[in-house]
Formats: sequence, structure tokens, C-alpha cells
Amino acid sequence: MTGALAQNPDPGPRTPFRGLPQTLVAATVAMALGLGAVIAIFSVVDGVLLRPLPFPEPDGLVVVWNQFTKLGLPQLEISEPELLDYRKQGTALEGLAAIYETDANLTGFEEPERVSVALSTPDLFSVLKVAPAVGRGFVAADGAPDAPRTAVLNDGYWRRRFGADPGVVGRTLMLNGAPCTILGVMPPRFGFPSGVDLWVPLRLDPKDMNARGTHYLRTVGRLKPGVAIEKAQAEMAVIGRRLQGEYPGNYQADSGWGVNVVPLKDQLIGKIRPALLLLFGAVVLVLAIACVNVTNLLLARALARSREIAVRIAIGAGRAQVVRQFLVESLTVTLLGGLLGLLIAFWAVKGLTAINPDAIPQGAAIGLDARALLFAALLSLVSGLLIGLVPALQTSNPNLAEALREGGEKSVGSKVRRRTRSWLVAAEMALALVLMIGAGLLIKTFSKLQQVSPGFDPAGSLTMQLSLPERKYAEGVQVTAFFRQLLERLKALPGVRQVGLIDHLPMDGQERSGSYSVADRLPAPGAVPPEADLRSVSPGYFQAMAISLDRGRAFEDSDGPDTPPVVVVDAKLARLYWPGQDPIGKRVRLGGLDSRAPWMSVVGVVSSVRNTGFDVEPREQIYLPSSRDPVTGVFVVIRAAEGTDPAKLVGPVREQVRALDADLPLFDVRPMTDRLAVQLAPRRLSTTLLLALAALALVLSAVGMYGVVAYSVAQRTREIGVRMALGGQRNTILGMVIGQGLKVALVGVAIGILLSLAAVRFLESQLFGISRTDLATFLGVPLLLIFVVLAASYWPARRATRVDPLVALQRE
Repeated sequence: MTGALAQNPDPGPRTPFRGLPQTLVAATVAMALGLGAVIAIFSVVDGVLLRPLPFPEPDGLVVVWNQFTKLGLPQLEISEPELLDYRKQGTALEGLAAIYETDANLTGFEEPERVSVALSTPDLFSVLKVAPAVGRGFVAADGAPDAPRTAVLNDGYWRRRFGADPGVVGRTLMLNGAPCTILGVMPPRFGFPSGVDLWVPLRLDPKDMNARGTHYLRTVGRLKPGVAIEKAQAEMAVIGRRLQGEYPGNYQADSGWGVNVVPLKDQLIGKIRPALLLLFGAVVLVLAIACVNVTNLLLARALARSREIAVRIAIGAGRAQVVRQFLVESLTVTLLGGLLGLLIAFWAVKGLTAINPDAIPQGAAIGLDARALLFAALLSLVSGLLIGLVPALQTSNPNLAEALREGGEKSVGSKVRRRTRSWLVAAEMALALVLMIGAGLLIKTFSKLQQVSPGFDPAGSLTMQLSLPERKYAEGVQVTAFFRQLLERLKALPGVRQVGLIDHLPMDGQERSGSYSVADRLPAPGAVPPEADLRSVSPGYFQAMAISLDRGRAFEDSDGPDTPPVVVVDAKLARLYWPGQDPIGKRVRLGGLDSRAPWMSVVGVVSSVRNTGFDVEPREQIYLPSSRDPVTGVFVVIRAAEGTDPAKLVGPVREQVRALDADLPLFDVRPMTDRLAVQLAPRRLSTTLLLALAALALVLSAVGMYGVVAYSVAQRTREIGVRMALGGQRNTILGMVIGQGLKVALVGVAIGILLSLAAVRFLESQLFGISRTDLATFLGVPLLLIFVVLAASYWPARRATRVDPLVALQRE
């Protein structure tokens, strides 16, 4: 590419843009790729990190969390009594609303539907200072224990279910079998919490409060005008110490108890911030590589015109005129690249937001708006000025006598200018190496995560949710009877090998945990009891999930409420308390030292399951029989028989549910493999994006090296001809040219490794199973880069060995 330009340095008439069409495609495409990537990620960063939340006066919004840091609970929901305490004793907040997200069965239509519901205190909308677009919101009376049931709809759900009919206000829905009157519809962009279909008042009765230790409420509050968050934090800390003195059994001294106040925006974007900043840093590196590449390309073209520039200066052209010409040319390239980059960014943003919209907070604010266009224009302008400066400064002050006498060749090939081009390529490779090493570390991390066993076999299992309305199934015996009938019906279906129920599937995003005690290993008085994951499962669940049974037995139909209580524990709990012993027959119970829960005999030990994520070590797990711990909302797990497609079982399962209760919707139907894929999706996306950027950087670096070597070969044609006329061997010429590229590559790799060692510390939180200085990555990636660079150097070097000495010696 560059060599071709050098061999034909004067292809057309002398115009301000002479030769530009020959470099326009390569330079514009390079800049379009770099600018497009930066603009796309900037649009995401701007929409998620930089823009304020879509609420009036968003800086005053905060979240209040409980914390038990020494129990591994840095953020824990609050209980109903704690909500009243924080409201009553606090003065820094002008409002504190509570929310509990759940699902509900919506009936009264042709097909029952499962909807996402936010049970919220009536002051939620007033705390956020957002009013409904249609109808009215909640008032305090709507939260009274005996008030009629009401609801406010999400705009999207209103349009989808009711066709945006404003007459929906006053209409009655059947929610979990109870009538519920629609009060209003929220504005289109309002979605707090995200994914909610409708809001229902949360009824809190001070006379009938749940236990202080029942933490299930999320909060959002608003600071009073002029009150800093530090003051609110200090006040909540005082309240926390006061509660600890009043209720020492709930807030043990060695539990790390406290109350934490966090800005709402930090809460919403905290988890995604590192990944976005990482991607933004990566695309900035790609843009830098593209800029260096184009700079080298334009520099080679400019140096090939040294004699022309010398002539122009000799006849009176000022240096400023020459500099201006180069800047105009570079700006033309970057502005054209910016326009094409906007198109690339549009596609990229559309693709990123379509992959998993709910995974990106404030996803509605992401787009190529005026801010993104302004950013694109400024970035193109600055890039053009920086790119044009190097060739302008290198060629605008030539040695006139030398340039005119030598025809530009010596001037063009001077050591300083050759070194400038070589250093630019070395910089390209150093930046590319940083991206490649980062991508290599993430690829190894992703590979390690895929090798982690979740503790069960997801292949061949189909999962779905089912929830019984409490008004219709108020008694535990009713719940148990319904699910027993359902299991019997599902087991009888053709193609079903095993069926089981569980209240919370592994990695479903929900947690159920509680303290426990082990007989003969009771905690000391005042000590914090250990915590375990709790799950309520039916007979057949372990077989349906292919969870291995290490000792004893699984639950059976005979384990009922009238038989001695039994429990199944995981291998981690068994190793912790009974190392080298037989756990079968040992006793555990829920709660701490003062617990009145019954002792339960261990009848089985199963393998440990990762309930939270592939990269999170599982804690102890206790499984309770669903007959003694009935829950209305369950996941149904079906393991298909050999040769049966699990997807073909959905229809028959739905028919069996409808036969038992026509008003029950079956929802969230997915293979277990899909649920695990969702867990890995964010890491897969970030790894794929970084890998794509690293590949782009590698290609740009290879192109840059090819251009420099090809240009050097073109300029040294006479020298190479002389060497060959004097007996130089082709292999010697080949080694000489490739060696030039190798020297540049080694310099770039050395610099890149040093930069990578400094940069990968920002990746540490994203790594799993490997060190940030993983030796295989830090050796393999540089070797790959050197190989690609040598390959890029080989083709112009091979062309150099085919130079005809007679033709070369005739060249001026």
C-alpha cells in the first residue's frame, strides 16, 4: 500500500489534494473503524455513566442498605420494623420508600398471564417526584391494611396489553385471584424498578409487623434540600448503633452490623461501570492505533513529495502554507472517516442494546443523539489535527539545497525520518499488544469459567415457573396436595425421565439463606451463627437436576409433616463439621443458639452446587423437604428421557397444569442450559468485544508494518540493486529487509509488555482462575504479534529479492 505510493510519488497534477484519492480508501477505512468504535462505546458510557438519572433532582436520590460485613453481607435488604425506625428516627431524608419485587398471576383474559409486580409503599412516586401520565398515583390511604387493592401500570405494559386505551383507569384486574382497580399509567420513560409491569401498594401494619430479622425490602430515599449524603450516612450510623443496643440479638456485636447510604446512581451502575470503562479504554487504544497508522501513511506520502515542497518553498511559499495543506488533507481523511464511523457506531449501538436490554441500566438513554454527534465531530477534528502535524513538521522545513540536488531521495530516506516511521509502527504494536494481552487474559478467564462444574448437569433438563395464588391456596396442605398431583401427572408423560420442584433454582438471581446450628457444635453465647443457602425441594429434584448423591438417600414421598424431620446437606457442610465421619444421622436445625426450630436428621449428602455464579465459591447448603416447607412459588425441573427434545414437553406440561387449575400460567420456560448461558453472557460479550478490538489492532499493526517495510524497499531499490550486482545473495537481502521489521517489532513488543504489566491491574476484578501476569499469555501473545509482523514484512522483502540489478542501477 505505502510502497506503491512511494514508487509513484507524482501520479497526477499538483493540486492541494494531489495523490489523496490513492490514500483515501485505506486511511478513511482505518479512521472509520477507530472512530466508529469510540463513538459507539462513548454513546453507551454517556447514556449509562454520564447522564443523570431520568428523575427530577436525581442527585438527591439514595438507597439505604443494612450490612453485616463480617457475615459476607455488605448490602442486605431491610425489614418492616427497620423501615419504620429509619423513617421515624432519621431527619436527613425527606422520604424513604420501600419496594418488594415479585410476580403475580393475572387472570380474566383468554389466557392467564404472569406479570412482574413491584409492591411499593405509596410514597414511591412522590419520593422520585414522578407523576402518572394517565390517572393518578398512590396516596397514603392506598397503603392501609383494609384499603381496596389498586395498581398503577407501566407504560409499556399498558400499550402491550390494553392498546394504550386511556379508559383503562378504573378497570378491575384479577391479580392472584383478588380484584385490583387500575388507578393510572406511568410516563413512557419511567421504569423503576426496571422490568416492572405494574405497581401495587405495599401494606404495612405496625400492629402486625414481620420479624425484625426478615429482610426483604429494597429502599429509595431522597435527601432533604441542602443535606449532604455524608450527613445522612452519619445519622444512619447513629441509628444503627442505637438499634444494636436495643436489639442485641438481631445485631450481634461481631457481625459487622451497620447501615449504609449509597447514591442511587452508584447503586444502579456500580456493577457495569468497570466493564464499560474497560471497553472505552480499549476502543481509545484502537483509535490511537488507527491514528498512528494513518499518520505513518500520510508521512510516507509527504516525504515522497519533499522535492516538490522544497520547490514551493524556494519560490516563496511560506511554511504556514505547507503546514496548512497537510492539515487540510488529514482533516479531510478524519472527517470522512468520522462520517463513516457514525454509520458503524449506529449499527454497533443498535446491536449492543439489542443483545440484552435489561442488562444495561438506563438503556433507554443510549443512542446517537446530539451529544454523540458533537463528540464525533470534536474527535474527528482533534484526530485530524494530530495526524497532520507529524508529516507537516517533518517536511515543511527542508534543507533546500539537499532536497533539490538529490531529487528528494536522500531527504526522503534520512535516518531521522526513517526512525520516525519506525517508531510510529513500534507504538502501534505496543498499543496492540496491550489490547491483545487483555483479550488473552479474558479469553483464558472465560475458558476457566466454562470448565467450572455448577454441581449438576444442565443438559437435557427443562425448567419453568409456577406460582399458586395464596387466596386460593391458603393452607400448606392445599399447596402440598396440588404439587403432589402435578408431579404424578408430569412423571406419567411420555419422554419424561424425572421431575422435581425447588423454590429457587441455582443461579436464578434470588437468594434464600438463613442461620443454622449443628448439634454438639453449638455457637458460643452471643456469637454469630453460620449462614447457609436454604432450598425447599421435592422428591425427585436431585435426580431431575443430576446432582450427585454422595452418601445416604434423597428425599422420598414418605418424608412428610407427620414423620421425623429430615434434611439433606451438601458436601461442603459435611466436610466442615464432620470431617472423616459419616454425616448420616447427624442433626442440624435452623436458627442460632436460642432457636426453637426442631432438630433435623441428616439423611443424605449431595455435591455442592453453585447457586450464585460460576466465579463465586458456594457456601454451605441445606435442603428441606417441600412437604415440611411448602412454598407457593416453585421452579419445575423436568429431565427428558434419552432421545427426547425437552422443548417438545412444554405443550404437554402446560396441558397438565391447565387440567389442575385453568387460571395458572406456566411461565419462564427455558432449558437449564439457557439459564447458565445467561450467567456467562456478560463475560462472553465483554470478552468477544475486546477480542474483536484486539484483532482489529493486530490487523492495523500488520498493515502499518507492511507499509513501512514496503516503503523502505521502494526507497532502497538502487542500494539493493548495487548489493545484488556486487554478488549479494537473495537470502541475504531477504534477511536484511525482514530484520528491519523484526527490530521494530521487538521494540514495540518490549514497550507493549511494560505497558501491559501496568494496564492489566485494571483487569484484575474481571479475572478468574488465572493471574493477571499469566505467563502463557505474556509469552504467547507477543510471539503471535511478532509472527504476524514478520509475515507482513515477508512480502515486501520477497519483492526486494526480485529486483533486477540493471533496472535498479538505472534508477536516479
